[in-house]
Amino acid sequence: MKIELYHDILAKKVYEKASADEKMRLKIERFIRERYDFYRESQALMTANDLDYVTPYLEKVLLPPEQLDFIRESRREVAADERRRRRRNLVIGSVLAIAAIVSIVLAIQANQKTEEARRANEETQEALTRAQQEKDRADLKAEEAEQERNKALDEKQRADQEAREAEAARNDALEAQQIAQQKEREAIASAQAAEDSAAVAKAQRLAAFEAQQTAQEKEKEATEALDKLNTTRIQVVDVLIEQADELILALDYAAARTKLNTAADLVSRYIPLGQAFMELAFFYGESYQFTKAEESLKKAAGLFGRPAVSAKVQQNADTLIYLNNFRDGLAELDSVQFRKLEHRYYPDMVTVAGGTFEMGCKEGKDGDCKDDETLHTVNLSTFQIARTETTVWQYYLYCEVSKNDNIQRTRESWGLVGDNPVVNINWYDALGYANWLSGQRGRQAVYTIDKTKKDTYNVSSYDDLKWLITVDSMANGYRLPTEAEWEYAARGGQKSKGYPYSGSGSIDSVAWYDDNAQGRTQSVRQKKANELGVKHMSGNAWEWCWDWYGDYDSEITQDPKGPDSGSGRVLRGGSWSYDAASARVALRADSDFPVLRDYSLGFRLARAVR
Repeated sequence: MKIELYHDILAKKVYEKASADEKMRLKIERFIRERYDFYRESQALMTANDLDYVTPYLEKVLLPPEQLDFIRESRREVAADERRRRRRNLVIGSVLAIAAIVSIVLAIQANQKTEEARRANEETQEALTRAQQEKDRADLKAEEAEQERNKALDEKQRADQEAREAEAARNDALEAQQIAQQKEREAIASAQAAEDSAAVAKAQRLAAFEAQQTAQEKEKEATEALDKLNTTRIQVVDVLIEQADELILALDYAAARTKLNTAADLVSRYIPLGQAFMELAFFYGESYQFTKAEESLKKAAGLFGRPAVSAKVQQNADTLIYLNNFRDGLAELDSVQFRKLEHRYYPDMVTVAGGTFEMGCKEGKDGDCKDDETLHTVNLSTFQIARTETTVWQYYLYCEVSKNDNIQRTRESWGLVGDNPVVNINWYDALGYANWLSGQRGRQAVYTIDKTKKDTYNVSSYDDLKWLITVDSMANGYRLPTEAEWEYAARGGQKSKGYPYSGSGSIDSVAWYDDNAQGRTQSVRQKKANELGVKHMSGNAWEWCWDWYGDYDSEITQDPKGPDSGSGRVLRGGSWSYDAASARVALRADSDFPVLRDYSLGFRLARAVR
C-alpha cells in the first residue's frame, strides 16, 4: 500500500508542467505555509536562513494576511537575535582581550621575580664564599699562635736550666722569661682573635642560609605566577578548540584551521589541541589535500610531544600508498582518536548475523498493518550495515574528492550540519557514493553504472535517467541494503525483542519524527540504538533500498532482492517530517521514481561479508 508520500509524488507531476517562475512561486508559497503551520503548533518563528530564502520572491507570491504578519514578526525576532549575537560577540572579544593583557602582565611579573631570585642566589653564594675564607684565615692564625706558645715554653725551659747551672746568668734568664711571658700573652690574644673570627663566620653562614630561604620563596612566587599564566592560556585555547569544533560541524574547515593555528601560538604541548589538529589532518589527507594535511599532522605531533611521528610519514608517488602511510602516522599519535575520526568520515559498519525471520506486519505487535506488509518467512545470509545514516560530513568528503556532486545542492533552510543525515539524495546519488566509498577504502565496486544505456526494467514515466545498473554479486564493496536486509537489521536481527519501532516500543526514545524533530533533521547519534547497536532506522530520514517496490514474493525465501522491474524504488524508516506511523519497522513506501530528491530522503549503506 502506498502512503501519503504518493500524494506528494502526484503533486510533483503537476508541478513539473509549470513554468520556472511558477514552480518557484509555488515552492516559496509551500515553504511559507509549512513554516506558518509549524509556527502555529510550536510558536517557532522563521530563522534568518528561512527569511533569506523567501525574501527575493515575496513580491511574486500571494499570501494571506496572517502569513504576512508571521513573516514580519519573524523579521523582528531575527533582528533582535542579531543584536543579541553582536552583544555576545562583543563580550567574548572583550574577555579575550583582557585575558591577553593579563597574560602579558603576569609574564612580565614572572620574569622580574625570576631575576630577583637569581640575584639573591648569587649574593648568597658570595657570602658563603667570604665566610669560608674568613674561617680559613682564623684557623691559620690559631695554628701560628699554637706554634708560638710551644716555642715560648721551650725558651722558658732553657732559661730555667741556665739558672740552675749558673747564677751569673740569672739576669739573662729573667729577661728571657719576661720575653717568653710576653709572647705567651700575644699567643693567647691571637687565640681569642681566632675564636672571634669563628663566631663571625658562623653569623655569616646563618645570614647566607636566611638569604637562601628568601631566594627560594621568591622562586616559588615566580613559579606560581607562571602557573597562573599557563592556566589562562589553556582556558583561551579550550575556547578556540570549541569554536573550531563548531566551524567543522558547519563544514568550514578553513576557518577552523585559523582558530587552531591561533591556539597553537599559545601552547607548545597540549593533547586536546593535538587531537583537534588530527581531525584537520585526517580530513585534508582523506580529501587528498596533502600540503594542508602534512602541516596539520606536524602541529599535532608537536602538541603530543612526538615530532618524530610526522617525520616518519614519507611522500610516495602512489597516492593510496602515501594515504595509508599518513593514516598509520595519525593512528600512531592517538589510535582512539583516529578510530573516532574514521567513524565520523566513513560508515561504522555493524555485522548482522544471518538467520530466519518473519518479514512484514504482525497484527497486534507492529501497529496498523497495511495491505502491502504481508507476513512471510525470509532467510538471510550474514551481512554488515552502517550504524547510522550517511551523514553530511561523509557525503561532503565524497563531494570534495570525487567532484561528482556538490554538497551545497543538499542544503536546506537549517543549513549544512556535519552530524545530521544528508538529504535531497536520490537513488542514483546513493549508488554513486557507494562505488566511490568502495574505491576509497580499497574494496571492489558493487555497481557498474552505464549512463549511456537505458534500463528496460525501469518502467517509471518520471525517471528521465534510467541508467543501466549492473551488480557484481561477488564484490566486497559497499551497496544499498535490500529491503529484507533493512527490515531484519531494523528489527534487531537475531537479538530482536519484537518492537514496532527500531529499538523500542516508545518512538520518542529512538526516532526523530514530526512531533519532536523541530522541523528539521537532527544528529544521527543522539537517540537510543536498537538491539544491534544500529541507530535511527526509525525516523530522521527516509532510507533508499535496492529493491523495486512491489508485492512480496513469498516463494523466494533466501536473500530476496525484490521484483525484477518497477517504476519506484523502496523507501524505509520514516523521517523528521512524517508521523510516528511512518517510522514503523514494517512500513513500506514507494518512491514512484528513482530520481526523486526531497528534504526528507537520505540513505545508509550495507556490505556483504566475504
